[in-house]
Amino acid sequence: VLDNYSGMLMAAALYRGLSDEELNHNLLFVIFDLEEAGLLGSIDFACNSDCLPKEIHAMVNLECLGMTMPHPWPEGSSDVLEDIFVEVGGRFGYDASPGSITGVAADSLVFLALGVPAITIDGVNECDLDILGSERDVPEVIDNDVLMNSYPVIEEYIRVLDDLAYPLDPANVR
Repeated sequence: VLDNYSGMLMAAALYRGLSDEELNHNLLFVIFDLEEAGLLGSIDFACNSDCLPKEIHAMVNLECLGMTMPHPWPEGSSDVLEDIFVEVGGRFGYDASPGSITGVAADSLVFLALGVPAITIDGVNECDLDILGSERDVPEVIDNDVLMNSYPVIEEYIRVLDDLAYPLDPANVR
């Protein structure tokens, strides 16, 4: 529930909220499968889709949302995209500083390896990782107020990215 369902909920809500807006760039919403099996879904997409990596200006990965307010995962995020997210979080009155989580992987890593600026946005702390895939990984672990308060932050972040001039530097040096 936490690892997949919460991100899919947010992606669906963003799609619905942004689909009628006039944007500067096309948005492509993709749900990847088989992350835990070695990022197989994102690898397949990156290697076999009609969207070539050089045509992707930024990849935003939504992970484990709804336990804490969202923050970037620095091990799977470009510095420039992290910095923008922190700034947007500040507009909403909270500290959106990056939060490291060890021993995990995310689909953003595939895009970073291909030179695409990417960010993983998550809403979980390292101390909560034992929930993932356990009998405690049920809808009740998601705090609906946190998830609802996360939406406008992530939506505004997408709007800010849409207004940027491209290309961005994909570097991940933190």
